[in-house]
Amino acid sequence: MTEREKDSARKLLTGSRIFAANSRDGFMAQYPALASVSVDEWDSLLAVAGSGTALLMMPKRYDAEEQKQLTAEVLLSLQEWDVDAVQRLAEFINFVTSRAAGATDMADLIGEWIVRNVQLSEGEQSAPHVLGVMMINTFGPWWEQ
Repeated sequence: MTEREKDSARKLLTGSRIFAANSRDGFMAQYPALASVSVDEWDSLLAVAGSGTALLMMPKRYDAEEQKQLTAEVLLSLQEWDVDAVQRLAEFINFVTSRAAGATDMADLIGEWIVRNVQLSEGEQSAPHVLGVMMINTFGPWWEQ
């Protein structure tokens, strides 16, 4: 593992928080029910989901030992930022991986985790898919930078 890859692991949380801040208004405009999520909660949800999405994509690129090292860097960043974030990340990973065996698209599962506590209207049912696709498109290729 290179120093650049370690640096990418350390910057993952920052990248996901920037994505959260820059995407909030657009998602709220498209899906008004998401306005029920506070700014801090939105930041936390997307920071965890972005970090988790990137971690879920590591097996495609790294062997088990490299995954362990990079994951440790990500977890350290999360813990320094928010003591509850590591537990939330574990919940995210468990939510997605435990349901991924079915026919459900991974993007849908990622989005469902983000909006699981939001009451979406009938016209907002695409929110989980759209959020999940954005997370995969943004953080899926994180390790290829």
